Amino acid sequence: MRNLAITCGIGLASGVLSGAFGIGGGIITTPAIRLLLNAPALVAVGTPLPVIFPSALTGAVEYARAGVVDLRGGVICGIAGSATAVLGAWATRLVGGNVVLLATAAIILYSAADTVLQFLKPPRVGPEASEEYDAFKGVNGALEPGDKSD
Repeated sequence: MRNLAITCGIGLASGVLSGAFGIGGGIITTPAIRLLLNAPALVAVGTPLPVIFPSALTGAVEYARAGVVDLRGGVICGIAGSATAVLGAWATRLVGGNVVLLATAAIILYSAADTVLQFLKPPRVGPEASEEYDAFKGVNGALEPGDKSD
């Protein structure tokens, strides 16, 4: 009964974080399954995989509705990711679960450090991507000669 409660808690936390921020599978679920449920390494890595597809699909649909999807980039990444996932699954059998867990931890740490650095020193954004530029266009009604049009 205790494991069921822990499992439901992991799923709840992962689902809320996935819906709110687009994270949850590898960052929350994998370590939680390994540490809280004492599951073998490959089980901890593999268990969140079936949840990733519906979460990603739901997010993609919502972003597409908002008009902020780079379809060409998404298709290219999807094809490359699908092809290399097969290679990664094959390599997992060679290196074992602990190496996969360490690689997952390294990716999570890199992502966390990158997020903190972007927060501390945000990237410079050109005027075409800024809200002020869009607001200015709406007030002014036209672009200056030589400016890129939408």
